[in-house]
Order: sequence, then C-alpha cells, then structure tokens
Amino acid sequence: MLPDYWQTVHRLVVICLDDLDIVMQLQLALQALRSALPQSHITLLTAYADDQLTALSPWINQTLMHSTDGWKALESNTSTFGEVGIASAKQNPNGFGDVITLIRVIRGQQFDAAIIFTDEGRSPHALAYICYLAGISIRLGQSQEFGGSILSHCVKPPSDNIHAQERHLFLLKSVGFELEELNRTSESESCQGSDTHSIHSIPSIQSP
Repeated sequence: MLPDYWQTVHRLVVICLDDLDIVMQLQLALQALRSALPQSHITLLTAYADDQLTALSPWINQTLMHSTDGWKALESNTSTFGEVGIASAKQNPNGFGDVITLIRVIRGQQFDAAIIFTDEGRSPHALAYICYLAGISIRLGQSQEFGGSILSHCVKPPSDNIHAQERHLFLLKSVGFELEELNRTSESESCQGSDTHSIHSIPSIQSP
C-alpha cells in the first residue's frame, strides 16, 4: 500500500541520467507513477531531447534536459556520500559548473519529491545530495551502499542481476506502488491516459 505522504506530492521529478536504453526502460515505471499519482505534475529529467523520449510522453507532463558531460567527468570520483562527489566537483571546473547548474534547475522547479532511477552498479547518492541541496524532502533511490540520510528512502536492490525495467519496477514496488495492472495496459489505453493528463509542450531545458 502506498504511504500517505506520496498523496501529498504535487510536483515529482523522475531522474535518470543513464544511457538512453536504460531511460527508455522507464515506460512501465512511469505508467505506475501516473496511475498512483493522477493529479501530480511529473517531470522527467534526463540527458536526452524530447524527440528521443516520445514513447514516454503519455505519462509525463514535462521533460528537462541536462548535459552530463561535466557530470560524467566526476562520476569515477564520486563515493557513497554525495558530499564527497560535490567536493570533488570543485576540483573540476566543468564538473562543478554542471553540478551547480543542475541544483539551480531543480530548485527552480519546486519539486516535492524525487525518484532517482539508476542502472546496476550506479550510485544514486550524488544525485540525491543534489536534490537535497535543491530543497527536495522526499528522495527515493536504490543502492547497496549506506549513504546516511542522503536518500530519505533508500531501497536495497535485488541481489540477482535483473533487467533494467524490472530494476526500475522493483524500486517502486518496494515503497508501495501498485504494479499488478501494468502489463495489461494496452497501447490504446495509454493514449487515452495522455488525454486525461495534459502533456505540456514545454521545450527541454538544456543547461549551458
């Protein structure tokens, strides 16, 4: 059962800065989020433009595009704790600017909650810390690592190697989102859903 605090979420950001194939595996997860939070404004933050994400558009209201060039330069130096990742950014001018811009973009959107989807072996903690600095109180992700309270809700991923789509769904199921009806949702029903939830033609925001 979905905890009550999710029902108070009006603006949700779904973050996935992994490769495009991992992002596209979010389709069922986004369906589940839209079904559970029909009145919420859902934003998808990725490194890709709108025309690459059309298959996901029925379940989101907005996309934000953020270049990961500087971010990827930092990733190998980012430890379990997000603070270390931010500190290492200061040693990399491009990376530091990338992080600061991302914080400003997220803060400006006034999100209530963030769900951070990551591929196997990728840590969500640096992104969760950015969300913390941007003022987001609910920060959900999955990690084998202990990161203190950087993630407000941390889910331990399944031990077995699983497909990215199943990994995304596992995260949602672990905190109470209903998934039973997803596989029976037809393409026509998905299109009907896009009529119910207005999809704003907001240009993607690309950080400089």
